[in-house]
Amino acid sequence: MRLLILATIACSGLLSTTTTTALADQTFHSVRLSVAAVGDNPLRNGDVIDIHANGPVNYAIEEYHLNGAKPNTTYVVEYLVTGAPFGTAVCDSGALPFPNGATVSTDTNGNGNSQLKIPPSFVTGLGLHNTVLGLTWVFLNGGTPAYQTSCISVGLD
Repeated sequence: MRLLILATIACSGLLSTTTTTALADQTFHSVRLSVAAVGDNPLRNGDVIDIHANGPVNYAIEEYHLNGAKPNTTYVVEYLVTGAPFGTAVCDSGALPFPNGATVSTDTNGNGNSQLKIPPSFVTGLGLHNTVLGLTWVFLNGGTPAYQTSCISVGLD
């Protein structure tokens, strides 16, 4: 019995020394947004996944997925932004376009995937800490919106 108790204590100590805590964003949780076609652009389905890790290397990671979009096309991703610091309305009219540098290229079937890693310096450099923004992700083809998400409120801490 004593051996069982000692083994349990030893395992507890080992577990506590090897366990790490991941501190993800407590203000904004990960979200998956559906992408909709603008106009008569073809699209079976699409998603934008926004993950706020709040880490020292990646503040956020965004994943972009298009399925059945226009084949062999490269889309430029931009945000439509409302709210602080650009005003007071969140997910309202008056959105300003803001390029994020991401692109998604589709294959011959119109499928494309891409990922954007946003460093903490991007958020701090723009002075966006402790703000709430309304964000819509837009996929541009030749400067014209082809696909977009609905607008959501995103808290940046």
